[in-house]
Amino acid sequence: MYCHTHLGQLLTYAAGHEAKVAIWVATDFTEPHKEAIKWLNMQTPEEVEFYGVKIRAIRIDDSKPAPIFELVVVPDGWPRQHQTVAKAPAEDRGRYREFFGRLWEEMGVSEPSSVLHLGNECFLYPNLRGSEAWVNLWIGHRRAADINHIFDALKSDQEAIESEFSAGKWDWDKRGNHPYAWIYITRPGPVSINDPPEKLEEIRAWMAKTIIQFRETFNPRIEKILAEMEVQEPGE
Repeated sequence: MYCHTHLGQLLTYAAGHEAKVAIWVATDFTEPHKEAIKWLNMQTPEEVEFYGVKIRAIRIDDSKPAPIFELVVVPDGWPRQHQTVAKAPAEDRGRYREFFGRLWEEMGVSEPSSVLHLGNECFLYPNLRGSEAWVNLWIGHRRAADINHIFDALKSDQEAIESEFSAGKWDWDKRGNHPYAWIYITRPGPVSINDPPEKLEEIRAWMAKTIIQFRETFNPRIEKILAEMEVQEPGE
């Protein structure tokens, strides 16, 4: 009953403030609560998003406890704002939903977050917008200084990282004082959500392959960087 009360409060506050994003933070989520958040994402407009975030604490040796946030439930194809579904013409929105829904089906993924979530700091997401398709690594959920450190450590290995992928245009976007950064690769050639089915299938195949490559390439590097940062943190 306590958790149900929290969900009701979240909806009340979200409605009162006309919020576009609602985040439910809890120490754990039951399956019914996960299903409730998924249902809300299916029933609400594309520009309204509901997230379930699990919080826990970790302690390294004698350090102070530090919070760790884990995405448990996210909108399908998260983050949806980067897919521009809400801004797409009404006649194209169904095509976007079908495109990304089939991507997860073809990858055999029932929970997109299980594939897109790297550790507790980074997330992957595919996108098809305008005339381009790409896969993006988003680094966030830490102080700007930490984000910059993770980004710089990855960029120091840029040549080796890019050599592991086939043709594509890379963009390493460091945001300076902002607590996030991006690294993404764009598929060669123009694309459109209105392309013939065979072309869209080719794009989905590229996205699926690239998502797997990103996980295999970046995950061990990110884990190593984070482990080194935990060891080096002074006085905690």
